[in-house]
Amino acid sequence: MKLITRIRNHLLNMNSKIAREDMISTNNHRIYLLSIILMLIHLAHGCIFWIYDPGFKSAENVHKWRMGVAISHFTMFFVILVIGCTAYFFKQKKMDKSKAAAFLQLIAIISYLLFGIVVSAFDQYVNAGINAFSSVCIGIAVIFLIHPIPSLFIYGLAFVFFHFGISFTQSNQNILLSERVNSISVIGISFGIALITWRNSIYKLFQEKEIEAQNQILEEQNKQLEFLATHDSLTGLLNRMEFMKHTEIEIANSSNNQSETCVIIMDIDHFKHVNDHFGHPAGDQILKEVGILLKKMLGAKYFPARLGGEEFIFLLPDTSLTEAVLVAEQVKSAIQSNLFTVGNETIIITASLGVASLNTEEADPFTSCYHRADIALYKAKNNGRNRVVCARGEALTYG
Repeated sequence: MKLITRIRNHLLNMNSKIAREDMISTNNHRIYLLSIILMLIHLAHGCIFWIYDPGFKSAENVHKWRMGVAISHFTMFFVILVIGCTAYFFKQKKMDKSKAAAFLQLIAIISYLLFGIVVSAFDQYVNAGINAFSSVCIGIAVIFLIHPIPSLFIYGLAFVFFHFGISFTQSNQNILLSERVNSISVIGISFGIALITWRNSIYKLFQEKEIEAQNQILEEQNKQLEFLATHDSLTGLLNRMEFMKHTEIEIANSSNNQSETCVIIMDIDHFKHVNDHFGHPAGDQILKEVGILLKKMLGAKYFPARLGGEEFIFLLPDTSLTEAVLVAEQVKSAIQSNLFTVGNETIIITASLGVASLNTEEADPFTSCYHRADIALYKAKNNGRNRVVCARGEALTYG
């Protein structure tokens, strides 16, 4: 129902920029695809009418008819050559949706309508009929996607030019009246075909846009679900499960490369006081800002993750214990120097960190390392907080 409503609304406003540009692009594509075929058709017709002599040399009208039709086809050969090459140029230069491309299509439409009128006028010398004009009008309606208002205007002008142009070569008033009346039918049918073609194209266009929009929504939802499956929704850091996946990979790499890997556990100091004093939304905002800070500092090389609550963990591959302590110091200093705004107040947040080195020779390297880092973290908190302690229990920095 929503799609139908949107299509109906769009049909009430057919000057939509998207629809107009897509139609111009489609018309340009059809022009340069059909140009070669049309050139061959015009060349063949021109040569046949120029060379072939039906044997009525004494009939001046026959000669005028042959020469007129031949010259008309030769002229259209060169016209469509220029138009086709220009359409191809627009396509290559990504200009097939431009105003210049729209103007080119208008020239093509007017040229063929004039061609149909001229050939039908020459046909009056030997045959009372408007086949050329009928073919051109219907062909334009089928090939080109034309907005209904310009289409009505173009076909209206075509009828006016045909009405007066045909009288130059047809003097029989009865035949002239018949052909003018027939041209009304041709114009009406052609306009109807053009209107249906445009309307169907609008439906198809909006269906494609709707499908494209739905696919984009699904793609964004899939990305969001994938992100939520691997990241903490509040801080944007890795969640525990994804962190463990990276840990398993790094443990295997450390065993193969004999490189050192360290783990840092961080806890925000007095976070319960923040929640109790400022409220849980303020606490969530602080956690979010801490996550942004950690991602900026560690995200490119290490694997910062949120364990839960105010507790975070970092995996530092190819990093010695000394280097890991320096990283922990930098994180501690960055958090302490960052001013957190809660309502109208600015507060300072500190953090305690425990550092441990991973030993791949142990039965469960990560669990043992995590346990040592956790003990170091508690020592940091018990010794006054806002400090870094390594797994050996030595306080390396005091806040």
